Parts: sequence; structure tokens; C-alpha cells
Amino acid sequence: MKMFEHYRKTEIFSMLLMWIVTIGVGIYIAVMYQKIPDVIPTHFGLWGQPDSWGSKTSLLFLYGVSVVMAVIEQWALHAAVKNSVKTGAGSMMNRDTLAVTGPFLALIFGWCSVGTIWLGRLGKYFFFVVLGFVAALFVFIFIRQRQEQRRAQESGRIRVQREEEVYRTEKRDDTLGIPDMKFQGKVDLWAWALLIFVNVLVLWSVIPAAGGEKEEIASVITALIVLVLVDLLMVPIYFRNYIYLGEQELLIVFGFIKKRIRYRNIELLEETHNPLSSLAMSLDRIYIHTNSGDDVLVAVKEKQAFIEEVYRRAGIWE
Repeated sequence: MKMFEHYRKTEIFSMLLMWIVTIGVGIYIAVMYQKIPDVIPTHFGLWGQPDSWGSKTSLLFLYGVSVVMAVIEQWALHAAVKNSVKTGAGSMMNRDTLAVTGPFLALIFGWCSVGTIWLGRLGKYFFFVVLGFVAALFVFIFIRQRQEQRRAQESGRIRVQREEEVYRTEKRDDTLGIPDMKFQGKVDLWAWALLIFVNVLVLWSVIPAAGGEKEEIASVITALIVLVLVDLLMVPIYFRNYIYLGEQELLIVFGFIKKRIRYRNIELLEETHNPLSSLAMSLDRIYIHTNSGDDVLVAVKEKQAFIEEVYRRAGIWE
């Protein structure tokens, strides 16, 4: 229980809000269940209108998924707080992201359940609200990352300058002449299943509407455009996923994303199964702690060899 003492007020509030919404929706479903028709909408188009119907027991499945998501969010935040206490790392970006996404997911699942029961539809702008939040979340993560990088650089400017001087005089030659190495990223089966599931789900949803009215055809085209854009961003991650170790820095290549970390900024490599957003397609991960605000989670096939090689090049020994 002492670990909860390290939660910030915003994290406590967000988790309470998440659980209040989740439990409240469960109570609402239980109270209304006998009054719900046996056949209810089970799928909605882009404009929030029902296009498929089924048994009301589907609400129980939807609520079960929301509870599982809430448990995962709570566990992930607890793991992030524990990791911060254990390593003394000042990075709060992952904790901030979880504090935002937890209540949002609870509200989305609640909206789906209550909208289905009370209105029989989700609302015309449901799809765009979700897309808007996802876009805002990416902007939030980008801004927080930039803020942490600036804070780390400002607070450690003098120390980094001193370390650079030592690095030039004592450590620079340690990595010169060492051949570059490439470690292939690890991709779990669940990642492949997720990609296939998203494509099949979207195609299965839009094909029945392909021969419908103009509004339905417009929805199909919009959904297919979104799917193509998602695939263009996601598919390269599965095939262009590796970490390149050079003389003075490592280069993480994750699809179209590239991230460089200087060895002198690396403080600790920690094995973890933290599910937080990262440059990894496996839960068998490595948390790279830095003093420059470049903390990141990665996953490689040869994990132990990678850790040992980075420690050797960074001059760090366990």
C-alpha cells in the first residue's frame, strides 16, 4: 500500500474517475437489463447509426472488455509509478499518458453501452470525437516529450558538459574501432493478430454497405481511406524494426520513426514487460533510462546480447 503514497493527485483523480464511470456503467446495465429488448444494435456505422443487431448479451461482453481495459490501465500506471520510485527516473510522460487515457477509455465504453440502451445509437459525431481525442493525445505526448527533454537538458547542462569532457579524454577511444552492430526488433504474435484483426474488422464492416445509398458509399470510402492511412503507418513497423549500434550512439528504427540516443546519456537498461506506449511490438521489452529525457521502451530478439553490448559501449557495468 505504500506505493500508493507516490501517486500524484492528478493520477489519483483520473483512476477514481475511471473506476467511478466503469462501476457506474455496470450498475446501470444491471438495473436496466430486464427492460432492455432481447434484440439490440451490436454494430454502428461511421455516423453512429446501427447497421447490425444481435442479442442483448453483447452488452455484457462489451462491459467485460471495459473492465479488463480498466484493470490494465490501473496495473500499467502502478507499474510506471513503481518504476519511477525504483529507478529514481524523473520522466512523467508515460504516467501522464496513462492518467489521460484511463478515464477516456472508460467514457468511450460507457458511451457505447448507455447509447445502445438509451438511444439505440451512438450519436452522429461519436467517430469524430474519438478521432479528435486520439489526435489530441498524440499532440499531448509530443509536447510532454519536448518539455521533458528541455527540462533534462537544462537541469543537467553543467553535469553533461563535464561528462562530455571526460568522455572525450578517457572514453571516446573505447568505442572507436568497434564494429557497428544491428539488432533486429522482436514482434510478438499478438501484434500480427492485431494488424490482421483491424483490417478484417474494417473490411467486414464496410463491404455490406458498398452497394447501398450515397451516404453509405461515402462512409465506406472514408473508412477505407482511414484504413489505408493506418496500414501505411503500421505495416512498416513490422518489417523495418531494428536498433543499430554505432560508435557513439544507438539508432532506433521503428517504421518511419528514428530515434538516436548517445551512449553517454544512458544510465540504465532494465528488462520489463511494461505495456506502455513505446517503440516496441513485443511485451518482452527493455526500458532505456537516460539523463537527457530520451527514455524509451524497445524490444529486440537478442535481448541479453543487446544489453551487454550497450553497457560495453556506454562504459556501464552491472
